[in-house]
Amino acid sequence: GNYCPPPLSEEHTTPAPKTVSGKLNRFVGDQLQDVVNDIKTKGAVGTLKDSALDSVDMLADGVGAVMGWLKGTNPDRDNGPAPAALPGAFPNGPRFLLPQ
Repeated sequence: GNYCPPPLSEEHTTPAPKTVSGKLNRFVGDQLQDVVNDIKTKGAVGTLKDSALDSVDMLADGVGAVMGWLKGTNPDRDNGPAPAALPGAFPNGPRFLLPQ
C-alpha cells in the first residue's frame, strides 16, 4: 500500500533554492555527501575503483555515440526507435564530410 512518512519539523526542512547558484550549491553539496557515504560504506579504495569504472563507462558511451553519429547510424538503445530528425538537420550524420 501507500506509505506516508510523518511530516518533518521545521528545523529538519530546508527551503528549495530559488537561484541558479543556490541550486548549484545544493547539487554540489548533495554530491559531496554521496561521496562521503560511499567512502563510509565501501572505503576509499572501493570508492575510487567505482569512480574509475564509471568514468570508463561514460567515456565509452560518449565515443560510441559520436562514432555512430559520424557513421550515420542510429544509436543502439533499448528505449525504442531513434527520434525523427529535426527539419534542416542532417538525419544521417555528417556523411558529407567523410570520403565516399
